Amino acid sequence: MKRHLPKIELLNFEGPVLEATKHHNLYIITDEWKEIISVLMEEEFLDFVDGSFSVIDSNGRSWNYGDQHRDAKKTSAQIQKFIKL
Repeated sequence: MKRHLPKIELLNFEGPVLEATKHHNLYIITDEWKEIISVLMEEEFLDFVDGSFSVIDSNGRSWNYGDQHRDAKKTSAQIQKFIKL
């Protein structure tokens, strides 16, 4: 039986742009082309969603989560629920 890891769309602009998959205390960030662009520990993941640093996607675009439009992002409550899974 396959086990599905928890996943959340972090950014969506008429389609998912950044997603995070949780595996234990690691958060695997993938871009819209399903390429892994970052692997973060929980504290680093929290810093990323707070906008403390950016990630670069496989097409060379920089994404700072804090700078993105609120309608494209998950709410703080949704992020916290994902972390607690």
